[in-house]
Amino acid sequence: MRTMPLVRAAGTATLAGLMLAGSATASFAATPPPEPRGTLATSATSADLATATSPLATTTPYTATCSTGNFRGTANVILTRSGNHIDMTVTRYKIEKLNGQQGGNKANIVFGQVVDDDILFQEGKSPDAMVQDGQWHTLDITAHNNSKDTTAKVNSYVEFTFDKSGADPYCTSWSTVTA
Repeated sequence: MRTMPLVRAAGTATLAGLMLAGSATASFAATPPPEPRGTLATSATSADLATATSPLATTTPYTATCSTGNFRGTANVILTRSGNHIDMTVTRYKIEKLNGQQGGNKANIVFGQVVDDDILFQEGKSPDAMVQDGQWHTLDITAHNNSKDTTAKVNSYVEFTFDKSGADPYCTSWSTVTA
């Protein structure tokens, strides 16, 4: 079974402020992500990851997508809940440049969760080196949170900041998940 590296970063913000800041178009699909091709080889399933965390853990895989201008970002996410502990892991991502858009490979992905209408959240951040070639790339970064309520819905977001000359455009995908 594969273990995932953990990154911890903390921040505070209001839910309304996060939802209003820079959101372009976003979509959410509550379907398992497709099997990885090429760069990620593993025999671990979402069920394996849930059982590794706790025998009582619930795991919800989903795909977050958003776009702005000539860029589209897609991330495969796994949300795992064990009691009041919630892990949100971005396992892999794909950034596409559309319509001949130029740009480098220093894009960023920031993601996190807001639980119980709390204004406290935990964030995961990618290195300043996300590739924008339209191919799937492994990320495996986890953000952790604790909820007051073991049944509360989780408002999660994935924000992509795309790399191009001049101002870097960004978009945010918000999802409400029950795990």
